[in-house]
Amino acid sequence: TLDAPLTAVAEFLRIDPDLIAAAAAGSTPAASGEPTAAQIRTWVVGLPAWDKDAVLTDLITGSDSHLRNRLLRRYRDAHPADASAPTAVRTAGQLLTTAADLRAERERRDAEQRERDRVRRERSAAAARQRHLDTLAVDQPAAWRRVDELIATKKPREYDTAVQLLVDLRDLDERDGNTSSFRHRLAELRAAHARKPSLLERLNLAGLDT
Repeated sequence: TLDAPLTAVAEFLRIDPDLIAAAAAGSTPAASGEPTAAQIRTWVVGLPAWDKDAVLTDLITGSDSHLRNRLLRRYRDAHPADASAPTAVRTAGQLLTTAADLRAERERRDAEQRERDRVRRERSAAAARQRHLDTLAVDQPAAWRRVDELIATKKPREYDTAVQLLVDLRDLDERDGNTSSFRHRLAELRAAHARKPSLLERLNLAGLDT
């Protein structure tokens, strides 16, 4: 992973991030400057007894305040860093192929995540819709009276609100298996407002035509 400055340069130069990842995938990681505890333990076991005695004496008496650094230096002197194995040279074509594979895998993961997000949103919206219909079901007569009040204003914005409320009432009756009642009420409403073309157009667009 590039640090922030290198990332900014790569973005400025419009270098394909998948190509960078492909190049990094074959890079040899830098060796750590600190030996591991297991490496130190193996080295200490191999020290002669007199050497260990001297180290313990210095440690207990505190006569050498730089004991740790001195011992680490001795370890490094005894274990010079092995020459890194030469990294196999890869052609531009190989890098491009690897980058394409990485891109395809990333796009696949992104598509799967988008699909999970879509399903989650749809489930959330469906649950919210059901809660709304449950609330509406508590007093349907009041909802029909509200429709009449909104239409009576003869205002386009109120027409829109009335149509949305009618859509909710239709969906509620469809959910509860009572569509005949809704169709009858809708037919009466359309007949009563047959001279309101703006309202009828809105009803038709909402699928409330029969």
